[in-house]
Amino acid sequence: MYHDTLFTNNDRIQVQVDAGSGYQNVGNVVSRYDGSTGWKLHTVDLLAYAGQSNVSVAFLGIGAYGSNMFLDDVAIIQPCSQPTGLGFTYTPLSPRVGQPVTFTGSATGTLPLAYTWNFGDGQLGTGAISTHTYATAGAFTVTATVTNSVGTQISTTVITINDVPISGLNAVNNSPTLLGQTTRLTATISTGSNVTYAWNFGDGQLGAGATVSRTYATVGIYTAAVTATNSVSTVVANTTVTITSAGDGPITGVSAANSSPTVLGQVTYLTATATGNNITYAWAFGDGQLGAGATVSRTYATVGIYTAAVTVTNSVSTVVANTTVTITGAGDGPITNLSAANSSPTVLGQVTYLTATATGNNITYAWAFGDGQLGAGATVSRTYATVGIYTAAVTATNNVSTVVVSTGVTIVPSGYKLYLPLILRGA
Repeated sequence: MYHDTLFTNNDRIQVQVDAGSGYQNVGNVVSRYDGSTGWKLHTVDLLAYAGQSNVSVAFLGIGAYGSNMFLDDVAIIQPCSQPTGLGFTYTPLSPRVGQPVTFTGSATGTLPLAYTWNFGDGQLGTGAISTHTYATAGAFTVTATVTNSVGTQISTTVITINDVPISGLNAVNNSPTLLGQTTRLTATISTGSNVTYAWNFGDGQLGAGATVSRTYATVGIYTAAVTATNSVSTVVANTTVTITSAGDGPITGVSAANSSPTVLGQVTYLTATATGNNITYAWAFGDGQLGAGATVSRTYATVGIYTAAVTVTNSVSTVVANTTVTITGAGDGPITNLSAANSSPTVLGQVTYLTATATGNNITYAWAFGDGQLGAGATVSRTYATVGIYTAAVTATNNVSTVVVSTGVTIVPSGYKLYLPLILRGA
């Protein structure tokens, strides 16, 4: 409507509406005089008539200068509605630290609708769809706000962000370390969030942190354990710490030997050799008895073959070596000249005889006939169940040695003719 300083307060315009029962004044009367000159915008709320048909709008001029009115760009626009029904969802439903979370909001109301987000961790976002990544685990209150030209609506929800489970925990250290110096221990992981590390150094002392240090009080080998923990998992890893004396180094060249075979009741001497400093030797003689020293002796109580083990240790390393001890009866010696023979070829259903011979004392013979059956003795017999060629093995054993030989057995079908070689005597 055009304003002019020539107008007075008596120059006014009244908007009227006829919805079928005559014209009625709507809204306040608008004064054309406000001390200025020019076109100005005025609005009147017609929301009460929304949805009705055949509604007439009139402009009634009231003034001392007659009924002339100057109107421009008269428009009736659709009524605006405030945002309602605001809600939002997010994916994934169980998000983790460092994982993008997508929020989607929806509401109704006069467009355009503008969405803003407060993710509860001090970060903000915009748009009906907004993505955010949380740096820490915990419960966060997310606030969505939707706004248009006539109003605002707010909706909130609490989202829980979970830690990433711990995997790939590994513990290492920089030993061997000289006594009195510091050992540094480090834990690493492949995955995990908000992880705390608790150490047990293996000497009764504790520590905390991904990287720690410890000065051990005595020479030795320790198992240090680190426990990695967050809100969803706990994992443990170990690392071996070696504290050495000055001059110690890894043990090398370990070997063990003995003076057997030894006749029962006599002494067997056992000797260990190794290269290294501050070495100790611990023996297990294989008969339940123990000993210590680089050279030891043992009188075994029974005939037999024993595995004696020596454990060689210093502050840096531990090495084990074995030696076989043979205790014999009087007159025993190693088995020699073992041979095996049999009476085949044999017709199926008939007996095959097998014989073993050897040189030595106190010998026992154990047979495997090659068809899954067993026997014992220098001479044995076997009736094979099927035609075929079998490898029969005999094991000869005494207190000193064990020797194995085999012989081939041929079983032929019934009715098979066996021809003896013809020997011609010269005339």
